[in-house]
Amino acid sequence: MLTNLSGVTAQQYKLMGHILGLGRMPVIFSYSQNGNGKSDTVFASDDRFVYLPKPSDDGLISIYITGGRYTHFWYEATDISLSGNIEKPYQLHIEGGALNTMYNKYQENINWFYLDKKQNQPDSLLPAIEEEKRRATVQFIRENRAVYPSAYLLYWLTIRDERYADDYEKMFENLSNQVRNSYYGKKLTLRFETLRNQPVVGRKAPPFSLTDSKGQKVQLSAFKGKYVLLDFWGHWCSPCIKSIPALKNINEKYAGKLTIIGIAAENADDKQKWLKTIETHKLNWTQLSEFEGGEGEVNTKYNILQFPTYLVLNKEGTVVGRTSAISELEEVLKSINDF
Repeated sequence: MLTNLSGVTAQQYKLMGHILGLGRMPVIFSYSQNGNGKSDTVFASDDRFVYLPKPSDDGLISIYITGGRYTHFWYEATDISLSGNIEKPYQLHIEGGALNTMYNKYQENINWFYLDKKQNQPDSLLPAIEEEKRRATVQFIRENRAVYPSAYLLYWLTIRDERYADDYEKMFENLSNQVRNSYYGKKLTLRFETLRNQPVVGRKAPPFSLTDSKGQKVQLSAFKGKYVLLDFWGHWCSPCIKSIPALKNINEKYAGKLTIIGIAAENADDKQKWLKTIETHKLNWTQLSEFEGGEGEVNTKYNILQFPTYLVLNKEGTVVGRTSAISELEEVLKSINDF
């Protein structure tokens, strides 16, 4: 959808932007409504633009500028101003509304501070800087337990580092009731359930039933009594595609002993691209997809955050190997006595 500057009316809340160096470039606003991804485009004039924000499912609207650079803001029932420089599109100052004021405080004092701190630093120092940022984010959440951005920030902490899951769950319990019942509060509830029950080595793999590339229903339970390799991948995933020759070698080497099942994180409108990839690379093992991107039930239950991810199941359906490295997968398979 294209929106012209002349379309602004006094009855609607406005976002007024001024980004130095933007010129007449397009600015894309991405959000979701009722689970459907949507986007609007406005064209700047002399570095300025006006946009009429719309409510989104999670409260956030992302702003994309040329080259894929982006930031985001919170939808609020008030006018919002946005300013900055195109050289640092992730450092845009947002004013207007309590949520954006609070989130802007986090961006300026923590996120941007540590992004700048990492510049020109040797790789050996980056983990320590990331840990400083994590601790600062934890402190920010603890000091702001009654605002929605805290649930959002906590959710992404659980995504980036699972080592502190128990601490994060205690922090979640200390958030206000309103925040715990917000969009990201509910996602956190599901996230902690996933972390408690995810199929790591020694646990049973959760059952699933998905449609394969030929339109047939496939249930994991149908493979009981066989060794199974679950390959979580996507047609868009470069490392996944690069690993295909190695997977073909594994499929040939363990023929009759190991069954490979591909589970692709694809969006519904990418089905034909997925099918074309299967055909092009001659993937002759079972191929499944939920067509919900990475947000599907199976990907969520299995806690798949990195692609590819490989799980090896024994004949009882217990996970005996989990890795994202094809070399480690090969070592797991070599260690199985039945092979």
